[in-house]
Order: sequence, then C-alpha cells, then structure tokens
Amino acid sequence: MKKILASETDDNGRSPLHFAAHLGYRSIVKQILECDKSTAYIADFEGKMTALHVAARQSRASIMKEIIRHCPDCCELVDKRGWNFLHFAAVTLYGLPLRRFFGDDIGIRYVSMENLLSQKDEHGNTPLQLLVTSRPNRYGTAMMCTNDKLELGKENLTMKEEEQILNLLAELGSGEVAGVPFRPIRLHRRAPFGFEKATELHLVVAALIATVTFAAAFTIPGGYKTEKGVDEGTAILIRNAAFNMFVISDAIALVSSLLAVLFHFLMARPGSQKSFAEYPYAYGCTLFAVGAMVIAFITGAFAVLEPSLGLGIITCLIGSSFFLVALCVDRSFALLDVF
Repeated sequence: MKKILASETDDNGRSPLHFAAHLGYRSIVKQILECDKSTAYIADFEGKMTALHVAARQSRASIMKEIIRHCPDCCELVDKRGWNFLHFAAVTLYGLPLRRFFGDDIGIRYVSMENLLSQKDEHGNTPLQLLVTSRPNRYGTAMMCTNDKLELGKENLTMKEEEQILNLLAELGSGEVAGVPFRPIRLHRRAPFGFEKATELHLVVAALIATVTFAAAFTIPGGYKTEKGVDEGTAILIRNAAFNMFVISDAIALVSSLLAVLFHFLMARPGSQKSFAEYPYAYGCTLFAVGAMVIAFITGAFAVLEPSLGLGIITCLIGSSFFLVALCVDRSFALLDVF
C-alpha cells in the first residue's frame, strides 16, 4: 500500500516526492525512496521535471544528494527544455561550488560529470554556459568540477546567446508547487565595457574624500582653546550649531568614503573576479560621501564666517549650488540616454 501511495500523482503529474523535494523535507524524501525508488523517475506533465529537477531548481543540495544516492541513473533525465538537473544547479547553488557537491563524501563519483556538464539543451546551452552567463564573475567555480580537457566555452558565447540565456533564466523564475513559489534566480550580469577603469577612478575619488575629511576632523574651523585648564585642546566653536553640523557631516563623509573603499577592496580580493554586483554599493557610498563633504564645507564655512553674516550666506549659497548643478547634469545625461 505504501508503495502504491508513493507513486500516486496529482492532476499535474507530481508525486509526493516532488512535493517533498520542493518543500525541503529530506527525511520524507529518504523514506519515499526507500519505499519505492521508481518515484525518482516520475516527471510532471507541464515541465517534464523529476523530483531531482525540482530539488535542483529550489537549490536543495542535501535532497539532490539523497535522490542521487538512491537513483544515480535519474541524473540523465531531462525536462521539456532538455535540461538535466545540473542546468538548474549551475544557476541556483550560489554558495556551493559544484566540485563540493560532487565530492567523495556523497559517494557518487561514478556519475558522469563530463557528460552532464557538456550536455546541451534544445537551444544548445550546457550547464557550464548557464553558469558562466548567470554568474560571469564567478565562472571559476565551474572549473572546479571539470578536468583539463573540458572546455568552458566562455569566449565562444556571443552577446545574442548570452541574452537568450538570460531571458530564459528570467522566465524560469515563475511558478509554484503546493502554493509555495520557486526560489527567485539571482542573475549577475557581466560587467560593461570600461568597468575596470571606472572602478579605479571611483576608488581614487573615495580615497581622496577619506583623506580630506580625516584631515578636516583635526584641523577644525576656529581652532582649539590654548588656555591652561580643563578646556585646553577643546574646539573653540564647540557650542556653535553650524560647527556641530560640520563635525557630523564630516564624520558621515569619512565613513561613507571608507565604506566605498572597503567595497572596492572586497571586489578585488584575492581568488575572485571583479564583481559587478558589488559595484553599485561602492558607487552609492561615494556619491553620498561627496554630498556629505559639500555639507561639511558649507557648515564649516558658515561657522567661522558667522560674524560676517552676509559673506557667510553668500558662501553657503555658492556651496549649495553644487547640488543644483549635480541635479541638472544628472537629468541631462538621462535625456542623452533616451535619445
């Protein structure tokens, strides 16, 4: 009776193993397979996906291992796209290199990795090409699971082929099982032309801002009190509101620029390719640091020019014009992008 129930399917052709794999219930997957191994070969009606495909689509590494332990032959099965389970795993196993997944610890060394990794779908895409396209800055993980004779084919992919794969992966992000949606697929697009030069320039700007704001914190407007006593070395303008704003904005500019430097440092850390995904954070921190540095200049200048109110206001207006000019320039570039 248990064996019959294990192989029963719903109106979509999904067996209990499909649901257990999708929801991540490894113990149930193990029990079903011990009861009836044939359930691993059942494909649903819509996508022709087996439970192994579903587990790979959901990035369930432990469940994939469990299914392969019991039924290694099911690795050869493909869905309606011609995808084997590695097509899915290549774009969903973010934190687990494929070499570790196929390590000796799970006892499936006899699975033909070369055949699976080089197997083409109906559009001619291999798991390696999907990995290279979806994670262009981490394609080195693919080399961990290949031998010296297996080609990545990274240089052979045209822009049209890459765009076709990205569109296919975007479509793959929809769907659900038992009311639980599939996990979204994170795509890391290839860095555009000139990315390396841009990051070098932004790093110089961030480092320059950090240097200037650090120095400004110790060469503060108005100077320090020199009289002997408990207040010696204290800022003269410590009780001035504008001066306090200068200190706060200078600190914000320093921290933001240092964060930008840190992001650039992480992008260039040893053993990894330059990551386009981390670039927007560094770019945003640099812009924020520039704005905070301008505010620090305005408030610092006003603090020391407060006795001459007219001159202080004019200086503040000139400094504030930076934001107006920056906004106009940004809109101008936006219009150029449209045309």
